[in-house]
Amino acid sequence: MTMSVTTAIGYPEVKQWLTQHYPAPRIQLSKVLAPSINVSNNAMIGTAFDYLVRFTIERMNNEILSSRWIADIAIGYLAGEYGPTRRLPNGHLGVRVGPKVDMGIPVIILDITDDAVTRLSYMVDQAHHLKDEFCSGANLTDELLYSCIDLAHIDRIVRIGSRFDSTEWQYTTEQLQDLWNLHDVLYQSAFLSAMRETTALLNPAIVWEDANLEGDCDLITYGTLIDIKTVQSTRTSDWHQVVLYAIAANHGLTEPAILSPITNIGFYYSRHGMFTQFPIDMDLVGELSEIICGLR
Repeated sequence: MTMSVTTAIGYPEVKQWLTQHYPAPRIQLSKVLAPSINVSNNAMIGTAFDYLVRFTIERMNNEILSSRWIADIAIGYLAGEYGPTRRLPNGHLGVRVGPKVDMGIPVIILDITDDAVTRLSYMVDQAHHLKDEFCSGANLTDELLYSCIDLAHIDRIVRIGSRFDSTEWQYTTEQLQDLWNLHDVLYQSAFLSAMRETTALLNPAIVWEDANLEGDCDLITYGTLIDIKTVQSTRTSDWHQVVLYAIAANHGLTEPAILSPITNIGFYYSRHGMFTQFPIDMDLVGELSEIICGLR
């Protein structure tokens, strides 16, 4: 039974091991350039911006490899590509997906009407269309930013098992302005400059079989695993998460292994336009896989 990186770092045994072997450095953030104007939706804006960053990097760099979107995988489940679907007692479509990203167990995560299936499929198709236009040279538009928000909502459905609820699926001018502000800071950042002439793997899937651990990080480029943080301040848990991603990637990167081994981890703090990197010693992993396996 597999476990996600996010779940693993929540266990005291893993947290203690990471604290002992990979203590979090003190990261002094620079001035906030894009303050949050969506306090109740910070996580969703962060995921939407993750998509926008990937699209922007693909637009300016042909040496980019991109994994399948979580939203595409969700539509694949609805289409029965990964297993059977069935009708629930309420007449909705039920899809059994396992392992659930943050629980490590097979559960029905989609309880969805036929109309909602059609709407979700349209949203993903539209996002692909607008993203392809943008990567071919078209200007960034409100419509593409709205599609990034759609993709963030679909990510949430898949990752935490929430139901599709159209009453919660609303756009606001604040969400749109937040993404525009983050985009403007991105274009002035050293991070984007560093991505212009490099080979990178966007949103790679990671499966560390010895530890039964899986996850998907933001991007990897020439020995550096980079995480995008749309936050106001740093957290030790963020450091632990990225360290564990790096360890797992060195043991189980399912994409072409042209970019490993990982020897550095990096953070792009999008509200500050700040990019920072740290060397990481992979000789210390030792008994970590045994610790994680022992948690089940």
